[in-house]
Amino acid sequence: MRLPFARKLTRNERDTVYGLIDNKEIGYRALIIALSHEGQEVREIARKLNMHPVNVRKWIRKFNEEGPKCLYSKAGRKPKFHRSVEKKLLRIAITKPHKLNLPFSTWSLRKLEYYARRKLDVDISHMQIKKILTKYGLRFRKARRKLVSNDPEYEAKMTRIRRLLKKPNSVVLFQDERALVAKEYLGYEWCFKAKVVKANQKIKGKAYLYGFLDAHSRRFYARFFEKLGKKNFFTCLRWISGKLDDVVYVILDNAPIHPKPTIDADTERTPENVRLVFLPKYSPKDNRAEDVFSLIQKEVLDNRKFSGTPEVIAAVRKWIRNFDRRALKCN
Repeated sequence: MRLPFARKLTRNERDTVYGLIDNKEIGYRALIIALSHEGQEVREIARKLNMHPVNVRKWIRKFNEEGPKCLYSKAGRKPKFHRSVEKKLLRIAITKPHKLNLPFSTWSLRKLEYYARRKLDVDISHMQIKKILTKYGLRFRKARRKLVSNDPEYEAKMTRIRRLLKKPNSVVLFQDERALVAKEYLGYEWCFKAKVVKANQKIKGKAYLYGFLDAHSRRFYARFFEKLGKKNFFTCLRWISGKLDDVVYVILDNAPIHPKPTIDADTERTPENVRLVFLPKYSPKDNRAEDVFSLIQKEVLDNRKFSGTPEVIAAVRKWIRNFDRRALKCN
């Protein structure tokens, strides 16, 4: 029995076939026809394209019968379920189970399968249900918490901060503080088995990092203290005041160690060239200094074991020096 070959192509068919070879989705079909037209046998084509000879014969036979239009057809069988059934299944999936008087709070694929078989009277598997839900864009996701500021002056405070950031030749610093503990930190790593770290580690020292991020130059100013308190906070303000002669706007959150937004005895100790600007309550995402602390956690602390506070401080200082060099290069 002679192996099938593609029939002789007309000029238009040859241009169509060879023009589709570079197509990512259907290019392999056109390549089968092109190679067969050039005289190569089915087994040779199957070996070159890493396909089964049966599939190669199928596309050659379809092309001989239908012409180039068969190359554009979508692979796979037609949908088994009517669209009305899919829409009903979709409506069930996005409905809370307790609203249907069911004794659970979350739909699983097995539960959807059981419910659809009983209520919709369709023979369907849980994997078919998954394909239908994915087709309409549904994913199995967990609800996430979002910290929303309830400050009635949120817009007014953020408007003032935006104006400061657009003010030419102004020095705007975002301030925050973080505890640095000498211990073994967790993190992500490539491994065959996840590392287990004791929850009640013996702490070998603690320090506090007071950081100031320049919103324009991206430089990061840092001071380390043994304790957390207003006294050290104002020491940092005086230190920043001495390093920067211009008027400095310090944007900070409403932590207890910071002075209150209203004028009180603490604000009288603020240096003359320093202006305190307060973020809205419960809005840590608006503090750009938080991004630097997240990088310190990810790039310095994670997957490392520290024997003492000096080792932690040295590692963080080294990272800050590199961070400042990158900021200066960018500017």
